[in-house]
Amino acid sequence: METLDRIKSLMKENNNMSRAKLAEASGVSLSTLNSMFSRNSRPTDSTLTAICKAFGISVTQFYLEMHIPVELPEEDVKLLDASRRFTRKQRDKLISFLDSLSE
Repeated sequence: METLDRIKSLMKENNNMSRAKLAEASGVSLSTLNSMFSRNSRPTDSTLTAICKAFGISVTQFYLEMHIPVELPEEDVKLLDASRRFTRKQRDKLISFLDSLSE
């Protein structure tokens, strides 16, 4: 699965999210998204990070679900598996908590 196909799949999984809604949720301009899809071009790292954040997943999760091999320690895999069961709100709270631990 290619990057844009994965983004389209996530949009579909999220109530057939429109590009306009994705732009609003991610902070990426609609013109950037339209250009990216019409040119079939891979998003920049910062754009992909913003898109992933809008879906409540990390870039690592994005690629893991594309079945691109990523070496992760067992503890990280457990955390990712657990976080998949959370709602977006729960993930946001968990991320805030984890951020507070590193301050």
